[in-house]
Amino acid sequence: MSIKALILLLASISLSIVKADKIDDAIANAILFPKGDLCIGAGIDETTFSSVFSSTGGWHQQNAHYEEAAFEIEMTHNDKINSNHTWSMRLGKGGQIVSLIGPYGEANANQAASDSAWNDLVTQIVAVNSARDRKEPYKNYANFIHGSGPYLGDDGMPPPFYNPLVAMNCEGNQCTLVNWGQQAHVPTVHRSDLLYYQRYRDCGNGVIEYDQAIHHFGSDLTDVFDYFNTPWSNVRRSSLPQMMISDLSGKLEEPVKMDTFNAPGQLRDLDVTGGFTTFAQGPDEGSVSSPFNPGFCIALNKTGDINVLCDTEGSVEFTLTAQANGTATYSSYHSDAFGYYAVKMKANSFESGQVRKNCVYCNVLVTNSRTNFSFIINHVIHWAYGGEWLYFGPSVTADVLNEEFKEGDEFVMTTLEFTRDDVFAHGGSALSFVHGNNPEYGQP
Repeated sequence: MSIKALILLLASISLSIVKADKIDDAIANAILFPKGDLCIGAGIDETTFSSVFSSTGGWHQQNAHYEEAAFEIEMTHNDKINSNHTWSMRLGKGGQIVSLIGPYGEANANQAASDSAWNDLVTQIVAVNSARDRKEPYKNYANFIHGSGPYLGDDGMPPPFYNPLVAMNCEGNQCTLVNWGQQAHVPTVHRSDLLYYQRYRDCGNGVIEYDQAIHHFGSDLTDVFDYFNTPWSNVRRSSLPQMMISDLSGKLEEPVKMDTFNAPGQLRDLDVTGGFTTFAQGPDEGSVSSPFNPGFCIALNKTGDINVLCDTEGSVEFTLTAQANGTATYSSYHSDAFGYYAVKMKANSFESGQVRKNCVYCNVLVTNSRTNFSFIINHVIHWAYGGEWLYFGPSVTADVLNEEFKEGDEFVMTTLEFTRDDVFAHGGSALSFVHGNNPEYGQP
């Protein structure tokens, strides 16, 4: 059993309601607590800093051109004893983590969202004023302050705009940034009276300590922020697809499939965990299979989008069958757009409508019922675009699909599930977030 490397993010928060007389007083390290005993430094290795930008690549074409605009400074640990403990972290202009590269590759999400370029799917602070967040008399105005900057596309904002940097101090084994936090949605009627302190410390052995503090410098004492993400973060599923949450005994539970935000089973109160969550590389195939459930059925008497809930009267199970010989072709447009090898293939014949739903990181095993040939569907862009076309990311090429699937061949689909032992036996790398297990702020 081995996981080669762990990089730990230790998150903490300190709140101050003292009004600052001068913004110059809020310099780096002014209110952050002293260095803790658990972070002893980088050891015999050096922590280096560089403000020279060069692209790391691997970003979605939607926002890749903003990569340099988001960059502020790079912090690197080169481990002389264990190369699996070497990492490079890029900090953004808003104080957020915009890139974290370890032995598993890039851990940060690929920035595919049209309204967000390194200001949402990043590691950052978020503070919310619940009493004024989309509440009367300003129901149309959110009131939460990002630790990175506003979303793209808002009126009058140059894309992108990041939290102004008030102070930065990077020396020894740590880097601290102080930024003036901005409302995530603009224009707005709400003020932005928070300073965000974010300190990153190289503790050696593949460990990063991440300290956060929020300083309220406003004069309105009724402007109370009472909900915090400390931190709000993300993980790139193509690099680290297996999520394992620790239980109260400190043992990692069985992997949870990383799904959309707020999916059942993925959000836990900290005090029911063992204090850490691990995201790991995994093998190409799991050891346990079960029938695949796409999450919808088909209404044949419906037009337009014909996918419906399976308890809908008259609905039928969704299946895939090759409609003709040689229809699989490489889709350069979708390959460029999504960053993986994409194919379109005629696998449906719905005359009345289409199924445009997708499936990200499906890990579906497809077997030809006639020949027993099998391959993996990693992603689905459209299950039945135009009623005919399956757009997807297969583990084999279009030529192989044309060779192995002939007209009438059925796709038998099963889900490959991973166990904790599968992940450990793979011997890959992992990223762990050490978040503790105290009750959360505001939790009874």
